[in-house]
Amino acid sequence: METPRKLDFDITLLTADELNSQDAKEFLLLVRDFGPKGILEPYSRTYSDGTKANIFIVMSVLEDGYQYKVPLKRNLTGDEAEAIVVEWAKFYDKDFDIEATSPVLRMQDLSMFDEVDIDENYEMLAHTVENSISHQRWMTDKVNEGWRYGMTHSSDDKVCPFLMPWEQLSESAKTKWIDNYANK
Repeated sequence: METPRKLDFDITLLTADELNSQDAKEFLLLVRDFGPKGILEPYSRTYSDGTKANIFIVMSVLEDGYQYKVPLKRNLTGDEAEAIVVEWAKFYDKDFDIEATSPVLRMQDLSMFDEVDIDENYEMLAHTVENSISHQRWMTDKVNEGWRYGMTHSSDDKVCPFLMPWEQLSESAKTKWIDNYANK
């Protein structure tokens, strides 16, 4: 099975005005200095002549402005991104937007979910919780309709032996309740 590719994370500055090289460098330094320690993750590029380069910021021209993307090791939390925005606003006096994004999983990345092992204990716990919630809802409805606990079931008297907390029912009572009332 092929190992899924690492997801790309970045912080992007969007502005109507093109930044000069010093301002672009300042944005990169703000991300480095006010973001989490070691957050930068440059893109590596190998040129046709075999030389390699690390790219720390990528500028793109958009229809309505410019985009400056800094690659990161992980996505930023809201507070981490906010710290960068605050510092950039102190430096840059024009309109801008900053987005901390990570792309959606690519289709080839989803292949890692083709086979999922579920621990049997976890699966049993999930079914128990699901049945407990369903039973609680069923009990609430019955009590609201005037039903009460009784040793034997009687529709005429509105009594039922299953009107007790799920945890207090015997295993055979739970099975009978599931067979007769669950998912109905």
